[in-house]
Amino acid sequence: MNYDFIGDSSRLPNVLVLTDCCISMNHGTGTSLLRHFSAYPENLGLNVYSFQGGEPAFQQYCRIRPKLLPGLLMKGVVKSGISQLNGFRNQLEILSFQKSLRNKIEQSGFIPDIIYSTCYGFRGFIMLSKLASEYGSNMPIIQHFFDYQRHDNEAMSTLLKQLSPAITEVWSLTETMAEEVAEQMERPVELVRIFNCDLPETYKQTHRELTPDFKAVMVGNCWIPELLLDVRNAWHYLMEKISGLKPIRWYGHPATIAKLRKNKVQIEPEIEYVGFLPTHDFFRQLQKADMAIIPFNREAIPENDYARFSLPSRITEMASVGLPIFCAAGPQTEIQRYIESKNIGVCSLPSNIEQFQNDLFCFMQNKEQRAFFGMNARKLAIDEFDIRQYQAWFYKKLTAVAGCHGRQF
Repeated sequence: MNYDFIGDSSRLPNVLVLTDCCISMNHGTGTSLLRHFSAYPENLGLNVYSFQGGEPAFQQYCRIRPKLLPGLLMKGVVKSGISQLNGFRNQLEILSFQKSLRNKIEQSGFIPDIIYSTCYGFRGFIMLSKLASEYGSNMPIIQHFFDYQRHDNEAMSTLLKQLSPAITEVWSLTETMAEEVAEQMERPVELVRIFNCDLPETYKQTHRELTPDFKAVMVGNCWIPELLLDVRNAWHYLMEKISGLKPIRWYGHPATIAKLRKNKVQIEPEIEYVGFLPTHDFFRQLQKADMAIIPFNREAIPENDYARFSLPSRITEMASVGLPIFCAAGPQTEIQRYIESKNIGVCSLPSNIEQFQNDLFCFMQNKEQRAFFGMNARKLAIDEFDIRQYQAWFYKKLTAVAGCHGRQF
């Protein structure tokens, strides 16, 4: 690998990358982190995580499992702020790790110079708190909020306030999340976007009228079956209106479609799952599309903290190839604010079925508007999404924060 653009690679710190789920292509956070660290020496990074969430993609990784006890044994523990309700197992989890996490990590021979955390939930912050305690005040920590899930808001608030003094810098993907976290942690939070990739040299420059050959694509995960059905029903309406209209082509990780099929969620024939492609082939296929569809949330009031605070990372690829975006999302979401403020697409509320279908049809019909959004999307990618610019800044930032604590590497 070539490290010329970041200077002397021998002076880069060992980075413990703490995540809730393992870094994997299975989800947007993992995909973003793989891009961010793609030019970083593999031996200088260790991914520490709790949930599996896919196949680990970091060369060095370490899974830390909390001890689980039945809910009946957990009376009185909830209020102490070391447990949370696990909706999948319907039990309470004890998250006070009894063994030394530092020993487990360092037994592998990895000695971190800095912790870079993207934890977003209670379990992750308990793990970060434990690491901060074991490594002490000389260990620099950057907490980067890609997502934020409050669960029990009082317990989360208490935990973040306790953790705040141990954290060197706090970053956030979105403004709304930054405001919430700043209030909870009682400290400034810096806005740091994660939309970065190798920008393709070619991109979509011509747009056509709406015909039966019109191509729409979806990219990434969607775990809300009802939302997929909203999109499917809207496309069914359009297939009846436009004879011969092709199905939406959905590019995503196989685990996504496998889970939907296991739960007997029917997406065909309106949506066609076409798999997971290598980056070059993927960008080439995106350039052939006429528009991108992002299924995000259903209701006017966000259903959960992900809808309220976060942004889907797959905007990166869509904007990079100059695709106009039609987003299924409500008015109180970060994605609506982002898409409309950047003039790269429109958003429409899926729960308003008739309006949603009409908005989608009008978007497809308006070639000039799609061309305008696509042009803006490509410009946005050029101005803000270049991965090499981000890596140069990011690696220097990691080095500076680690160096400020007088650590030798």
